[in-house]
Order: sequence, then C-alpha cells, then structure tokens
Amino acid sequence: MNLLPPSYYLEKYPYELSGGELQRAAFARAIISKPKIIIADEPASMLDASIRVGILNLLKKLRDDLGISILFITHDIFQ
Repeated sequence: MNLLPPSYYLEKYPYELSGGELQRAAFARAIISKPKIIIADEPASMLDASIRVGILNLLKKLRDDLGISILFITHDIFQ
C-alpha cells in the first residue's frame, strides 16, 4: 500500500498512476506540512472495495501515528 520505491513514482504523471496510488500521493502531499487536521472529501470514492479499505486503513494509521484529526465528508463509508 506504500508508494515504494519513491524513485519509481518521481517521474510519473498522474495518468500513469492507479486511483489508489493517486489517493496515497494526495495524502502524502497533505501531511508534508504537518497539519493538525485533514478534511477528507470523499477520500475513497471511485475506488475498488479492496483499495478503499486500504485507503481508510492508511488514514487510520496517519491518525494514530501522527496524531492528525481527520474530518470525513462522504456519502458512503464502511468500517
């Protein structure tokens, strides 16, 4: 679920990434400035169920490891 190795992703254009990779890249950009809160507007929409669970688990890990509050805006969420 990680964007590893970073060198693989540095030269990629957004259209060359999957939906899950794009979401993870967006979260990486969001946390680089060490925010206290992330407002996640439909963070798992348009993703397959398995990828959706991975993204939600990633957000949970960010919350637990970095102490970031997350406000979810969504029409559907499971977990």
